[in-house]
Amino acid sequence: MKKFFQYLVAAATVIPTTFLNATVTLDGHSATPEQIAAIAGGEQLVVTPVAMKRAEDAFRALCKAAGEGQMIYGLTVGVGLNKDRKFVDAKGELTQEVIDASSKFQTGLIRAHSGSVGPDMDIRTARATMAARLNMMLVGGAAVQIPVLEVYVNFLNKGVTPCMPSDGSMGEADITICSHVGQAMIGEGEAYYKGQKIPTAEALKAIGMKPVKLFGKDALAILSSNACSVGMGRLALTDMAQLQKVNTIAFALSYRDSVFTIGEVNRAYEAARFLFTVQLNSITSALRTTKLGTPDFTGGLERYLGTPKSYHAFGAMEKPPVTLAMENKVLSTPVSCDFLPVAGQVEDVATNAPMVVERLHKQIENSFTLLGIEMIHATQAVDLRHQKQPDYALSPATEKLYKAIRAKVQMLDEDRAMTNDFRSAAEVMRTFQP
Repeated sequence: MKKFFQYLVAAATVIPTTFLNATVTLDGHSATPEQIAAIAGGEQLVVTPVAMKRAEDAFRALCKAAGEGQMIYGLTVGVGLNKDRKFVDAKGELTQEVIDASSKFQTGLIRAHSGSVGPDMDIRTARATMAARLNMMLVGGAAVQIPVLEVYVNFLNKGVTPCMPSDGSMGEADITICSHVGQAMIGEGEAYYKGQKIPTAEALKAIGMKPVKLFGKDALAILSSNACSVGMGRLALTDMAQLQKVNTIAFALSYRDSVFTIGEVNRAYEAARFLFTVQLNSITSALRTTKLGTPDFTGGLERYLGTPKSYHAFGAMEKPPVTLAMENKVLSTPVSCDFLPVAGQVEDVATNAPMVVERLHKQIENSFTLLGIEMIHATQAVDLRHQKQPDYALSPATEKLYKAIRAKVQMLDEDRAMTNDFRSAAEVMRTFQP
């Protein structure tokens, strides 16, 4: 056993995990959605020595168990329905022959699972996936080689992003997606580097790295996780935090009695952040927007917030927010209860987690657009109110949002096409800082 670990140390290229400009520290215990989002956005990271030591101890324990002849899922026996078949027989000793056999099995495991569908995942989501999985591995239970962890760190810090399909996971584990990270680690497949999609072998060469020789349960640890869903969920939580902020100011600009609605959104966000099971209910912006076009509700403003120079004003513009609200309602329909077991009907019961988070992302994007459309109506109402009451004033917070919208979208004085205005307003809501 001692000679075996000496072999591993000699074979591994030790890569420093401390970077002077690192801004995010991962330790396997305290990662936050904001940290994962920061890494996804390009921030450098550093792993604590304690976490690396914990991971190393776990790998040693795994090798000791294998050396004692224990049957270990994904190491000495197969996975799924093949768990009743022996693939690597340690025979009580981890010889070079056994190590090579294990490496061959692990490499085959990566290749056999690297089959998914859809276009490449965007780089931000792919980086969030890697960051999430790295932090999970630092807990220690994955029992991977240290070089595997170092590849995650270097991929993230040096800008190598494996090409990962965006669809094909049913959510029990994102195995057919995350396997592409393992494929990149062994120098196969393609990756994005400096804005270009190139063979991974070229990307590894560019950053001075060699392919990793997988061993033990490395492949299983890389692919058998919900890292994709978790990474997407953490990005969704970060985006939801922005939606929270602008939603509160948007309410304040248009309505007085909103404490219960805002309070419920805040409660839902905190619960989602704590439990990390994120789901956002359909927002009511569509109803708020249509009400702003009703004279009885606005206290005498023109129907559809029109002016003397307009004929139609916002009359037809009730349709897009109603469509978005209906889409959000459909997207909120639970999909995690529909499942079928696979792998010989003995395991891998689907949760459809990636579909849930994808729906959440779409709901959030729709909600930014809904708020943008509402703010176009609200700022129009404010301008019309100013014309009737020159001393009409806004609070400092709502005035800031009003000015941000008006910097991108002019008052509708005469009928005009609104598509670009809707896009501009949605972008304001995505980036506005109260």
